[in-house]
Amino acid sequence: MIFAKYLKVCRVDCCLTQEEFVNQCYAYDEVFQGLDVGTLSRWERGVNTPSVDKQIKITRIFQSYTKSVLPCFENYTKEEIEAQLSHNYVKNLIGNSKKHILNFPDSQTLGKEIQLLNIQEISDKQSILKMPSDILRGIAENYYGLTEELLLSWAEHKNNLFVVSEYRGQFFGMMFVLRLKPDVFDDILMFHRELKTLTQEDFAQDEELGCSFPVAFFAYNQRVASLLYLRFYADLIANQAYILEVGNTLILQSVAKLVEKINLKKYKVEKKSYKSRTSYRASLSDVLLSEDVFRMIFQK
Repeated sequence: MIFAKYLKVCRVDCCLTQEEFVNQCYAYDEVFQGLDVGTLSRWERGVNTPSVDKQIKITRIFQSYTKSVLPCFENYTKEEIEAQLSHNYVKNLIGNSKKHILNFPDSQTLGKEIQLLNIQEISDKQSILKMPSDILRGIAENYYGLTEELLLSWAEHKNNLFVVSEYRGQFFGMMFVLRLKPDVFDDILMFHRELKTLTQEDFAQDEELGCSFPVAFFAYNQRVASLLYLRFYADLIANQAYILEVGNTLILQSVAKLVEKINLKKYKVEKKSYKSRTSYRASLSDVLLSEDVFRMIFQK
């Protein structure tokens, strides 16, 4: 998607004339001083494009009218949103942790044949989860106690995002994200509960507010990592009406850069166990309204 189309669609949906919107921009931030209807018209026609900083501020103005985190995406499906996201700019959101992103040879052929599969749609879920559970145990030394049976139970909840990447029948990566009830989310980030204690009752139900908790990410190369990240952000945008925050808990310093790149901030440090842990969190608005995310969404 280009920002010009987004800008015009949102302005019209908010029932604002160009002159009214210019006045709203003036009132919102002095960075818009000098903006006139002519400039706005050129922005909407794609003749010129406002800076990414201004794009974010414009979106925050529309937030006040729509009460949506990323306004005017409500009528798009997750698949449509994912198709609009830029592969070129998602790379800025991906860290370089060698524990989580390997350097398996990439090629155009490999890129075209890679598939992302939702585990909920696979009949033999247990077989699919064998490799991910082994990798998780290896990366975190089984610190969290995440068994195949536990992952299978989590994967069965339709509001959790459990995606694996496949190439010619072989496992190539994974992205597992839980949608927790807000009180459960708080307990996990405060280290009052362990991940292994989570049950179906702890996940947000349909049309119930929840919080996104990425629990596992691994890719054989940057291409696979990009595809998994695009699916993650498409899920956040498509379900923005039901997601309050995004958060994570870490025991590996190598993962810190991954979560910081998606705009999560350090929340609490716990050092009582044999390995210190740190939790990170941010509002969905802070996660989606960042410069890297806007480049991914609007610079296609």
